[in-house]
Amino acid sequence: MRVLTDKWADGYLDYARGPGQYRVAVRRWHVVAPITGMFFPVAADWRRALNYLREIGFISLARKALSRYRERQRNHKYVAIGVGEVLERYADAPLRQGQLVVFLAPGHPRCLERVVLPQEFVRPMTQADSLKSLSQEGLLFSEGAVAEESVAVFMRFAGWSELSGLPLDVGALKHALAEAERLLAERGTRECVTYHTAPPSGVGEVHDKPARSGSALRAVTWGYGHQMKTMVIPNMGKHFYIARVHEVDPLQVGDVQRFPFSADTSPTPRPDERYDVHLVAGFHHTHGPLAVHALSQGAAVVVEKPLVTTSQQLDDVLKALADGRGRLFGGFHKRYLPFNAVALRDLGVTAGGPVSYHAIVHEVPIPPFNWYRWPNSGSGLLSHGCHWIDHFLFLNRFSPVKSSDVWEADNEDIFATMELENGATFSLTLTHQGSSRIGVQEHIELMAKGVTVRIQNSSRYVAEDNRRIIRRMRASKTAPYAAMYRAIAQRIIRGEPGDDVTATERSARAVLVLEERLQAKRREARRATASVIP
Repeated sequence: MRVLTDKWADGYLDYARGPGQYRVAVRRWHVVAPITGMFFPVAADWRRALNYLREIGFISLARKALSRYRERQRNHKYVAIGVGEVLERYADAPLRQGQLVVFLAPGHPRCLERVVLPQEFVRPMTQADSLKSLSQEGLLFSEGAVAEESVAVFMRFAGWSELSGLPLDVGALKHALAEAERLLAERGTRECVTYHTAPPSGVGEVHDKPARSGSALRAVTWGYGHQMKTMVIPNMGKHFYIARVHEVDPLQVGDVQRFPFSADTSPTPRPDERYDVHLVAGFHHTHGPLAVHALSQGAAVVVEKPLVTTSQQLDDVLKALADGRGRLFGGFHKRYLPFNAVALRDLGVTAGGPVSYHAIVHEVPIPPFNWYRWPNSGSGLLSHGCHWIDHFLFLNRFSPVKSSDVWEADNEDIFATMELENGATFSLTLTHQGSSRIGVQEHIELMAKGVTVRIQNSSRYVAEDNRRIIRRMRASKTAPYAAMYRAIAQRIIRGEPGDDVTATERSARAVLVLEERLQAKRREARRATASVIP
């Protein structure tokens, strides 16, 4: 597929077309406005780079910088309107193949040869006569010069995705499509640039590289975001053959001829796909279903946090585990901190003894249109806080939860508390306020038997009692990731069991109980606010 980034170029995969979606060949494309705040901002800042270098070392910094650099084209998304021709339709679709339609593209590259859209974002043309001058050799491109009130009509759908769980105002969308057709007819094709599309490039959602021979286990990745590029593949690729990468955004893959792996834009497995290992680090609400699929095939699956986002997903995962065919490994890197064993020894705690845990976590601010804010992704407690909750339970040998609570401040700070049956207590303050100088920052205090252990940013360790400093240590901030992936890979290769099912359930359930309580409080707050508005 051809895409306009810094130039009009071929070599990109098509978006995967799912149920209820049309694939449309673009004939006319008009950019309404760019979407700002969809991805984390990236700036070339030598001082920040130096700060990261001190924290994570040269290799990790190089991977991070390269990953962000390669995302620069992906990060430019726009709201656009246009005219196209239906190429592919779903069963019983009201629009016929070859029909001329008007569409609204809510979050796409600056221009592209074909677009895949839900049925609600496409409607038949009613003023086709006014657009008879559409080029047969290419698509007509223009941008800007739209009245402010019209821009507002379109921008209310900026960044919308079927994967988001965001509500869709169908009435407002119908009005937007009518406005799009009016504007395009009114503007005509004057001042348009023609981008060559004849002959059209072949539709392709999958690009396969020649299979590599050898005895290595075959792995598939779900997602090709920052975590996958900088942590999962560099570590797991040493042990497994990455047979395919699934990534929904063609711009994240880029030119498929230069991409090092076979690639597929489908967010779900193809019927004929089978792999030994599944590496899952995509949209959070897809983790559970993908894990169930892998387990049902008897594969090993490594799932980044969070494992699931709903209680139903957890029940489905536990059922799949009960069948005993596959193996599940959670990507909770704090279980692999080099300080864990030392801390338990310094605290004087025997196996399963109570370790109280208190953490203050400064997360980086989430951009307003980022997928972390989708309803399907849940709150920051689910997306981020699960790491510290799991670490607390891990240090306490996953003692059952006796009680827990959560609340949220007006500035979106989240406060969670927990008490275990073994007597350990937990508190977490999760905030997006404060410094983002080196990304996520955290301060953890562990307490038992008159001893306090402080862990700063997973890299600095101090243990003290009432009389003296017992121990000081330092470690690489990224060391736990390498240790985790190495240990998991070896367990998979040796055919060892996956994570303990009881531990998996208690960790996930503890987070979900708090998340459901937090969401209930949010709903109650919205109802209370609505009731006082005149």
